[in-house]
Amino acid sequence: MQGHVEDFKNKHLMKSTDVLKSSRCTKIPPCSNRYEDEINKRATAENEFVLLKKVHIHQRYIHSLEIQDVDGAYMNKVELDAKADALQDEINFLSAVYETELRELQSQIKDTSVIVEMDNSRNLDMDSIVDEVRAQYEDIANRSKAEAEGWYKQKYEEMQTSAGQHGDDLRTTKSEISELNRMISRLQNEIEAVKGQRASLEAQIAEAEERGELAVKDARLRIRDLEDALQRAKQDMARQVREYQELMNVKLALDIEIATYRKLLEGEEDRLFSGGSTATIHDCPVPTQVTATVAASVAAVVMAVNLFKSPQSLQPVPEEHIKKEELSVFFFRNSGI
Repeated sequence: MQGHVEDFKNKHLMKSTDVLKSSRCTKIPPCSNRYEDEINKRATAENEFVLLKKVHIHQRYIHSLEIQDVDGAYMNKVELDAKADALQDEINFLSAVYETELRELQSQIKDTSVIVEMDNSRNLDMDSIVDEVRAQYEDIANRSKAEAEGWYKQKYEEMQTSAGQHGDDLRTTKSEISELNRMISRLQNEIEAVKGQRASLEAQIAEAEERGELAVKDARLRIRDLEDALQRAKQDMARQVREYQELMNVKLALDIEIATYRKLLEGEEDRLFSGGSTATIHDCPVPTQVTATVAASVAAVVMAVNLFKSPQSLQPVPEEHIKKEELSVFFFRNSGI
């Protein structure tokens, strides 16, 4: 690129020299003004070139920092590439404009008829002009170089400061990432513990449900057994009610028979005692077999009567009562009634 600039400078100087030599006009001020305009344009192009070179160097520097900050460097590179393309397009446009204006100027000079009056007292020293222009360009180049170096030093210091800040931010971010990783590990352990508790609770719930189902089945079996027992109890109660009714009927018949026998015995006793035969009756021997039979019959009748009155009223029959009944029955049978 530096060689291209030198070629551009040489061509521009040669064209300017050829124009000045071919014209040899005495109207120096207009040509000098045009020449100064061209020099200014060239200075402008040179400044743009220096700026482009700065941009290019900056791009290289940004490219060297891509390892530290890839995303930011890439975005800066894209922006700088866009700026470089825009500047290159502008340089090309200005070069084309310069070439066009130069051709127009040359055509105007060729088509112009000028009467030249030679004045030997004045000489055009092109070497001094070229040296002056070269000195100006060297001065511009030196200033541009100094400005570029100062600018790059400033940018380098800013980059170092930014790198330090980014390093601090990176360390802070790393510490935050480590803290987050520890938090993630702790949360994962807590999640595993909660999962274990959940599995244990689910197992306990399943066991409780199974025990509940077994308890329900057992309760249903007990209810069924109780219902069966209740049904049997109802059947037994109905049977006992029927037996009770039958026994009540028997009791009623026995009560009637006993009342009848009692009346007969009382009448017989009154008859016997009134006739003076008391001693004879007491002196009569009573067979043991008859006495036992009569006693058993009387005891059975009394117990049946007490049973139908109340289950708690079962009491042994007094011996005197049994003997009295035995004697009454004996006398009743011996009397022939």
